This record gives sequence, structure tokens and C-alpha cells, in this order.
Amino acid sequence: MYSFRILENYSKDMFHSSIIRFDKASYLFNCCDGTQRNALDQGIKFPRIKSIFFNSSQIDCCFGCYGFLMSRGEMNISRAFSIAKNIENKNDDDDDEKSNKNNSNQRKKEDNKNIKDKEKNNKEKNKKKKNTC
Repeated sequence: MYSFRILENYSKDMFHSSIIRFDKASYLFNCCDGTQRNALDQGIKFPRIKSIFFNSSQIDCCFGCYGFLMSRGEMNISRAFSIAKNIENKNDDDDDEKSNKNNSNQRKKEDNKNIKDKEKNNKEKNKKKKNTC
């Protein structure tokens, strides 16, 4: 069984935080300014929140994270906790990784070519030295 609750901010222009509560755990989506206060006012238990998910990288979505984490620290909550990155940018991250791998492979090829060129030049120099002696 689960329940869904929206933690409204006092400003209509800002994002709202949401909590999905299951029997043993809760998950927070966005941690906007005022989330800590609203959660306490609505009786939401901080130790049960296992993860925070952000649906945007805008400051409005994570502005309340500092206060929320400080409250968890003051409550001496030592349970593991995770913050998940934006899922919609996953493809962008994959593209970055691919381009980094391609760049790395290209650099390795260039380095190998440079090494081979240096070896070839050294061999030629050695041959010239032998011929002149």
C-alpha cells in the first residue's frame, strides 16, 4: 500500500515537492524551499525517506535540500540515504561517455603512432651512424 502527498510551497511560482510513502520507506521528489518545514508540519517522518529524486536541475527543485539534510543530521539519522540524478538527462550522459571513450581511443591511437614514428626515426639514426662508421 502507498500514499502520495504534495508538499506545497507558499509561492505558486516555485516547484512543489512530493512524497510517495510505502509501508517501510518514503521517497521524496524535488526538495524545494520549505520542504523541511512542510514535512514536519504534515507529520512526515524523516528517517523513512530513503532517496530524493530531482526532475530538473533548476535551483528551485533542490533549494530546500540543505535544510532537509541538516534536519536529518540533527535527528542523528544514520540510515543510508541516496540522491538520484535527473533521469531525463540519462541519454545526454551516455552520449558524453561515448564521446569521451572515442576521444580516449583516438588519443591512444595517436600516442601509438607517435611511439612508432619515434622508434622508426631512432632506427634510421642508428643505421646512419653505422654507415658513417
